[in-house]
Amino acid sequence: MQAKPFLVFALPRSRTLWLSNALTYGPAVCHHDLCVYGVAELERVITSGTCVGVADTGIIILLEQMRFQIYPAVAVHRDPAEVYASLRRLGVETTLESLTERAQKLRELERYWEGPVLHVEYEDVDRSGERIWNHCIGEGFDSQRWERLCDMKVEVFIDRELEKFRERKWLSHT
Repeated sequence: MQAKPFLVFALPRSRTLWLSNALTYGPAVCHHDLCVYGVAELERVITSGTCVGVADTGIIILLEQMRFQIYPAVAVHRDPAEVYASLRRLGVETTLESLTERAQKLRELERYWEGPVLHVEYEDVDRSGERIWNHCIGEGFDSQRWERLCDMKVEVFIDRELEKFRERKWLSHT
């Protein structure tokens, strides 16, 4: 299996942390939410050979600033109203309007992204394991491992993540 860069785009609360775990296997390492460190750092890491993939909820905000739009990408789509409700339950200030704008941009990812894009609905992530894996990694899909991971609940340490966004004054975009 040859490791190649890939990116997973999604709104917050759309299983990016879970996908980063599921897509880390063998030589494939998938990081979560590197965009909080800025585009230059994200670009440096993704092209360095030490990072294979990134599953990120903020990349869509920075899309026009990226210069490495040639890699395979997965766009996970979740209803912005569901995301809004989930974030509000966690005490995260955001607007449905900003989430809806980001969701629309995800739906139109091919307009901004040169590499191949795979679109997956949030509800279908568990059932789309082989499609996602093959699009990102290319070979070596382990269906038994994926099925075991589907039962795994992964939670982000929301306070730490929010602090990163506050430091960069991106909170209005969350």
